[in-house]
Amino acid sequence: MPGIFTLICINVVYSLFAACIGPVFWTLVAEIFPNRIRGKALAFASFTQWVFNFLIVLLFPYFLESAGGAATFLFLAVMSAAQWLFTYLNVPETKGKSLEEIEQLWVAKKNATKTQDTKVH
Repeated sequence: MPGIFTLICINVVYSLFAACIGPVFWTLVAEIFPNRIRGKALAFASFTQWVFNFLIVLLFPYFLESAGGAATFLFLAVMSAAQWLFTYLNVPETKGKSLEEIEQLWVAKKNATKTQDTKVH
């Protein structure tokens, strides 16, 4: 039974990763940042992407050996689900929009958040 659970967790990880940020990371970061900060933001996003890739590859064998396959892939499945949920709730659709229109989405969202914060206080 643990083998089946591990297989299910592996499939959940790959399914959520493939349905979320996995295949579109580089396109998304190139589109999502405003022109005035695009260079620095892309550098930071690329740096953090590679750092976390390195950490996952470095630590994966340790966790697989110490926690076992089921626990390791369950953790990765939960993290993938959290990533999917964050993306669903926070990343706007950019299909068919210009970079300026995408920037306006962020400005509008920031202004809406600022308005809500002032109403609460």
